[in-house]
Amino acid sequence: MTQIDTNPASQSIEVLKRFNLSLLRSANLFRWVGYGFLLLTLLDIAEILFPPRFMNPAWELQAMGQLVERVAVPLLGFILVFFGERNSRERWEVPLVKLFSWLTLLYAVLYFLLVPLGVINTLRIDKQIISKLLLKLNVYKLKFRSYKLGWEQSILLKRWRL
Repeated sequence: MTQIDTNPASQSIEVLKRFNLSLLRSANLFRWVGYGFLLLTLLDIAEILFPPRFMNPAWELQAMGQLVERVAVPLLGFILVFFGERNSRERWEVPLVKLFSWLTLLYAVLYFLLVPLGVINTLRIDKQIISKLLLKLNVYKLKFRSYKLGWEQSILLKRWRL
């Protein structure tokens, strides 16, 4: 005869064991989804950065905007890869997770370095716009002077004819 345990503590322990086992089974699926997100992020970054047009502040600012716009996918990918820590990991995953840990740090540092680059590019674009506006202003001033001179000459000619 089997004895049915009616102790509430042992029943709750059994529920927790079942939950833990189902969570471990889900962790493998989460990790593979995370690897997929990271692979898609890599392809997305390659699409954004190639062909590179460095020293073009407009392209750099646009690329920065696209990278920041897509930051949620790699973060979610890293979270899913790191889910479950070392529990039920394959042997090949342990060095890969260490590499991803360092890549996460590098990723964060690069995003922090985007801030001064964005400020510098904004100032460069501002200088380009101001120089274009000043050039247009000088062209309009020359046109205005030529119209004014032509108008003054026509007035003088009218006076001399009278």
